[in-house]
Amino acid sequence: MIKIEKSICHCGKCGKEFEVKWDVDYVSSYERSMGEEYEYEGEDTFYCPNCDNEIQGKLSIYEYPVGCFYYEQITDVEDSFDTKQSYFKEPMVAFFDL
Repeated sequence: MIKIEKSICHCGKCGKEFEVKWDVDYVSSYERSMGEEYEYEGEDTFYCPNCDNEIQGKLSIYEYPVGCFYYEQITDVEDSFDTKQSYFKEPMVAFFDL
């Protein structure tokens, strides 16, 4: 099971920072030397509560070996005003068994 904490989104239009919650889905797996590597991905759109700027991004999370956080990245960040200044801070991620 994967747990993703809220992350911070910075609006490139007005400078407001606000919390966002990501949802990800399993995408694929790859066989590696220490077992499987799992890839999770989520694309979402968030709206600045101050100026209604629409900010989009894609979160990719990798689990390797199974049960261990490997790395994450946020890519494809765009906003409706094309400021090229909006960004997301990467959330804390943890893997655990039920």
